[in-house]
Amino acid sequence: MSCSYVKYAKAAEKGLVDGTCADQGYTEQTGTQTKTYPVIGDIVITTFDQPTLGDNMCSANIGKCGKAYQACCIGYGATGYPCGCSLSDGDGSSKGDCGTCGAAYQICCDGFKKDGFACGCDVTDGGFLA
Repeated sequence: MSCSYVKYAKAAEKGLVDGTCADQGYTEQTGTQTKTYPVIGDIVITTFDQPTLGDNMCSANIGKCGKAYQACCIGYGATGYPCGCSLSDGDGSSKGDCGTCGAAYQICCDGFKKDGFACGCDVTDGGFLA
């Protein structure tokens, strides 16, 4: 939005704050909506949600490493750095940009695999293609 419209937008929509959606932790696009305002006309608004902390889309039991990953994501999310990755079917890898929690997950799975208890899930970001 052009800076010249900010004060009018904030007057019309009381919940608006400075910055981008991503600055506020809203990184997953959920859709669009069109609103009509006097003088300005129609404006298409893109809506976003905060990612769920450590989503689980894995069909296997997530085990101790998966639970530790989710706990890590909750901790980082509470400090303003939500995890952008999800548990999905795999072999204990961290694929894509999954940060500290993803790296810790892979190390945990490597340790359990060495002892004969391989993880059945990966941690993947939305942009990773297997």
